Amino acid sequence: QYHYAQFRMWIDGPFSLGFEPGGGSMARLIWTVPGVPGHQNSDDLVLYPGWNDITIDLATNPAVKIVEIEQKAPKVGWAGKQILSMRLDPNEDIGLRNWRVDFVRLTETPTTRSSYSITFADTAAQPDSTYEVYADTAFGTFGGRLLGSALPVNTGGVTTFTMRAGALPVGTYWIWVKVKNSVGETKRYANAPLKVVK
Repeated sequence: QYHYAQFRMWIDGPFSLGFEPGGGSMARLIWTVPGVPGHQNSDDLVLYPGWNDITIDLATNPAVKIVEIEQKAPKVGWAGKQILSMRLDPNEDIGLRNWRVDFVRLTETPTTRSSYSITFADTAAQPDSTYEVYADTAFGTFGGRLLGSALPVNTGGVTTFTMRAGALPVGTYWIWVKVKNSVGETKRYANAPLKVVK
């Protein structure tokens, strides 16, 4: 039920994936499953200097897709398993590295009965930037139902659109946003689907 892992973390120093002091700029999620010796290691979660906002769906298909290839212990993954423990390993630097964690959380698929706040930040927004919001029943098609259009982007930070769930039939949707300005346009899906229930 709970399979969306999110964390926000800061790391200092240079970016390097090398196995040396100043390298190992990656985090991992590690968990244990009853009856399975050892632990499950997630694949690399690459980190860059400064703040990193990471969202990962641990319930992959097949379940072992989330586990790193090099793992020696039996690979069983996350989906459909009872989880005994989970931890965040912040980096793999064999030297010294400063890091800070703002939050770590584990959630189920977001669900709404009435309204839902959709937020995004466009760091390259222009004064003439506007956006459109869509609810798509399939990830990756950039189709679906238009929920709002020609809305101004907040160039000073986060933009929020309040979706009225009553406008959508019961179901699971992938929300995506298109931002347009005089330079061009860009499209991006949300990190997780949204369930509309009654």
